[in-house]
Amino acid sequence: MKIRPAAWITRSDRVLMLRYAYPGGTLFSLPGGGQEEGENLEDTLRRELREELAMTVEVGPLIWAGETSPMHHLPATLHILFRCAPGEAPPRLQPHHTKAQEILWVPLEDIPRLTLYPAVGPWVALFDTQGAAYARVLPPRPWL
Repeated sequence: MKIRPAAWITRSDRVLMLRYAYPGGTLFSLPGGGQEEGENLEDTLRRELREELAMTVEVGPLIWAGETSPMHHLPATLHILFRCAPGEAPPRLQPHHTKAQEILWVPLEDIPRLTLYPAVGPWVALFDTQGAAYARVLPPRPWL
């Protein structure tokens, strides 16, 4: 199983996301990425945001976890979402490290209408009102 920590970074009721274009449609992703051998989750998250967005973050508490089943060529994945605080520098897309087309600050109220990776839409309202949530099985990946 692949392990993918991701960052929940908000600013004025907006969340930081990356937009991707795939043959099956547009995808909005929370920044993060795959854990490498020997890394802990926080180190993975810091590395991924530094590589893909040229930014630093302070990794805060775990707020959500969910699993996706294997699909096509993609392995089963455990997504682990942390609340993060951005460093001083604004995010800047690093095309040599990501296939994302752009960085967006998405209004929280728009999230339920987007195709998200991971598919956190149903749980967003709980992120600020309760402890961590766990989703045993997430919906399939519709952009494939």
